[in-house]
Amino acid sequence: EQVRILSTAPVSEPATARLQELRKELEASEAGVQDRRSQLALRSQGLGNAPLARANIALRLGLPRTALDDVLLPSTVVLFGVEGARMEMELLVMLGRTDRARQELDDDEFRLNQERLGETELPGNGDPNQPSVYRFPAYAWNRFLLAAADDDYRQAGEFLEVMMARLQEERAARVRNGRSFLVRSLAMEVGLGAQPELWRMLKFFAGDLSTVQRIVDQLNRTSAQIEADLRCLAGVLALEHGSPKEAAEQFRTALALAASQPGTEFGFPCEPVCRAYLSRLESQARR
Repeated sequence: EQVRILSTAPVSEPATARLQELRKELEASEAGVQDRRSQLALRSQGLGNAPLARANIALRLGLPRTALDDVLLPSTVVLFGVEGARMEMELLVMLGRTDRARQELDDDEFRLNQERLGETELPGNGDPNQPSVYRFPAYAWNRFLLAAADDDYRQAGEFLEVMMARLQEERAARVRNGRSFLVRSLAMEVGLGAQPELWRMLKFFAGDLSTVQRIVDQLNRTSAQIEADLRCLAGVLALEHGSPKEAAEQFRTALALAASQPGTEFGFPCEPVCRAYLSRLESQARR
């Protein structure tokens, strides 16, 4: 694109030199892409009619447009399955094909069977005390991205709420299941109290009760961190929409969910951004 623009610019020595430099970079880039296409052709030999496998190879080679235009779109979901459908949707959004992506997601079959798309996975920041991976319903996540791209803040917020509600439901279910497990285990402990060998068997199969509670707490803490990140994202979108009060509310809710505490290394990845925005909003409100 830079080459195209400079080619139509008024002629000058700096512009000509820059144009020559960019053309060399473009030629090298195009040669690299062609080399990767050749690697794709070689690695795809013997795969037969397996579009998902070919698309995965293309992505590993850094060829997302090839994976979408030359592999997935000419094929059918019958051949590449749910995982391929999810990949196709994510590539449509990634490459800015919002009209096609929206057409796919608005299809009645997609809407009625959205759970079949599974989950989108996003990597964490690598901090061992924070989420290692983010898993969101693929349908809701892609609808959120499309709404944000179209400046449809209302719909973007609705899909964020869908994902946050799911996280809240999962936390509540873990607590219920954990309590139920503890109650059943304690009942068995009382019943087997006079038979130590059976109690040892229970411990072997059920595990340490404190470990169960610790696992539930850890999973729910990670879930709260993920929701806090989504709340921060909702706050940033509210600011972009010109709704500072709504933004401040989202930032405060995020901090109440998972803010770092003195003597801990927890918190959530977006916490510094959240605190910075909230500080500026509160400072402006005091003026």
